[in-house]
Amino acid sequence: MIMKRFLLFTVLFFVFCMNSYALPKCKGDFWDNCTGVFTSPDGDKYEGEFKNNKPYRKGSFAWSDGKKYVGEHKDGKPDGKGTSITPEGDKYKGGWKDGKRHGKGTFTGSDGRKYEG
Repeated sequence: MIMKRFLLFTVLFFVFCMNSYALPKCKGDFWDNCTGVFTSPDGDKYEGEFKNNKPYRKGSFAWSDGKKYVGEHKDGKPDGKGTSITPEGDKYKGGWKDGKRHGKGTFTGSDGRKYEG
């Protein structure tokens, strides 16, 4: 099960990264219309596109507590289609709006339970 999640995360990461090669690498103190990697002092990491110094469009978050998100962003928050995985193995794949689950999606619990809607 862990290997399946790792492979899913890896595949999604590369698919999203391939789409961001058209943008230049981020440089300087203000990142706009570029791609880069930002790691916060507490260990949270975002890799992907930036606009107005915030995560934008496609990218991946890896929080220091083990949570992960791969997908679309707007104004620095998950927005659009994306997948989140918790350290316990729960997974949600579907719509996001303003950083929260929104619209249709599928939740799969680490214990095998599955909800769609």
